[in-house]
Amino acid sequence: MGLGIVLMVTRTTGRYDLAATACGVYLLCAAVAGPVWGSMCDRRGQQSVLRTTAIALAAGVVLIVGDIGAVRSDWGLLLGATVTGSAMPSVGAMVRTRWATIHTTPRLVAVAYSLESSLDEILFVVGPAVIGILTTIAWPAGILTVLGTTLTGMLWLAAQPGDQPAVANTGSHPLRAITQPGMPILCAITFAIGGILGATDMIIVARAPTPVLGPLVLALWAATSSAGALAYAARSPTVTYQRLVIGTSTILATTTLLLLPTSFIQTACILTVGGVAFAPTISILTGLTERTCPRQSLTEAFAWLSSGTASGAALGTITVGHILTTTEGRTPFTLPVLFAGFAATMSVAGHLSRARNASQTLTADTALTCQEGH
Repeated sequence: MGLGIVLMVTRTTGRYDLAATACGVYLLCAAVAGPVWGSMCDRRGQQSVLRTTAIALAAGVVLIVGDIGAVRSDWGLLLGATVTGSAMPSVGAMVRTRWATIHTTPRLVAVAYSLESSLDEILFVVGPAVIGILTTIAWPAGILTVLGTTLTGMLWLAAQPGDQPAVANTGSHPLRAITQPGMPILCAITFAIGGILGATDMIIVARAPTPVLGPLVLALWAATSSAGALAYAARSPTVTYQRLVIGTSTILATTTLLLLPTSFIQTACILTVGGVAFAPTISILTGLTERTCPRQSLTEAFAWLSSGTASGAALGTITVGHILTTTEGRTPFTLPVLFAGFAATMSVAGHLSRARNASQTLTADTALTCQEGH
C-alpha cells in the first residue's frame, strides 16, 4: 500500500516530498491504530474487527484515488492516507496469534513463524513488481489491486473462526502488552528495521533508471529475505537474544556497505546479498514476543511489533523523501545505516538485560535454597 501511494503520487505529480509525506502519514496512522485493533481482537474477537476495518479501508483508498484523479489537493490526499492507515488492522499479528493457538510446542511455533515470515517476503517479491508495472500502465491500477487483494485476505480470514484465539475475559480495560518486560526493546528494534525498509524503498524508487526497475530490485531484495527465512525454518530455529544480536549485526554490516557503491547495479547487488538477514531476524523478534507476553494479550503484542515497523518506515520514508528533494540524493543511505546501528545497539542491550535478570534470578534462588537448608 505504501509503495503504491509513492509510485502513484510521483507518477502524477513528480513530487517526492508529497509522495513521502502521504506514505508517511499512512504508515504513522497504521502504527497508532495497530495496537488498538489488536487489543480489540483480544477482547472482542478477530472476526468483527476484520469486517469493520474492511469497509473503512475501502473508503480511504477511494478518497486517495478520487483526490489524485479529480481534486489534486494535498490535504485531500493526506486525509485519504489518514483514513486508510487508521483502518489497516495488523493482519500479520492476527495470523501469528493463530499460529500460537494451533501449535503448543515451542519448536513448532518457531518454525511456523519462520515460514510465515518467508511467505510475507514472497508477497514482497511479487508485490513491488506488480505494483510498478500496473502503475506504469495506469496510475490507479496498482493501488486498486492492493485494495482488492487486501480486502480478499481480510474477509477470507474473518470467514475462518475455527482457529481464532479465544476472546480474553479482561473486562472493559485493554491489556497493555507494551508494559511487559522486554517489549519496549523488541518494539524499538522493529522500529529501526522499519526505518531501514522505509528509507531504502524510497531511495531505490528515486534512484532507479526506469520506473519498473526500482520495484524489481525491491522484489529481488525481498526474495533473498524469503530464502533466508526458509533456510532458518529448515534448521528448526531456536529463539534467543543471542541470535537476535547476530541478526541485527548482520543487517548493520550489509547496510553499511550501501555507502560504498557508485552505481545503481552495485547497490542492487548489495541489497540482494543483505536481504538474507531480514526475515530470520523478524521471525526471532516474533518468537521472543510470543514468549514474553501472556496469551490473552498476544494479538496486541504482535500488533505493537507491526506498529514499531510502520512508525520506523514512516520516519524513514518522510526523511529520505525530503533529503532527496533538498540535497538531490547525494548521501541518502546514511539514514538506513543509522537505523541499523540503533537496531544492533538495542539488541545488545536486550541481550545484556536478559543475562543480568537471569543472573539475579539464579542468585535469589541460590540464597533461598541456602536459607531452606539452614
